[in-house]
Amino acid sequence: MGQLRDIGGQELVDSIMEEFETEANELVNGSLSAYDLGDIPTVKSNLHTLKGSAGTIGVARVADIARTAENKLKVSDTSGLLDALKALKQAFDEFLTLWKTPAKPA
Repeated sequence: MGQLRDIGGQELVDSIMEEFETEANELVNGSLSAYDLGDIPTVKSNLHTLKGSAGTIGVARVADIARTAENKLKVSDTSGLLDALKALKQAFDEFLTLWKTPAKPA
């Protein structure tokens, strides 16, 4: 984010993060809903997209959980999927809390 801030300013960073927040929220909640419906292909697709977007902007914990869950789905392993989706939701919520908490001056 520091490099983006240097190149495009805080407005660019804020815009990217707002877009990520919207997209990721839809993907995380959509994955949980799809799981409830037994729609594993949609869960897998959402995890793939979330893995890429979170990884690109450096939200590593979200990207890592999505990557691990997606890799298991690639070999048709759904064991632990609900727990992974809950962990993904928690990691995303924690990211949002950190992102929206104003930095304290040094």
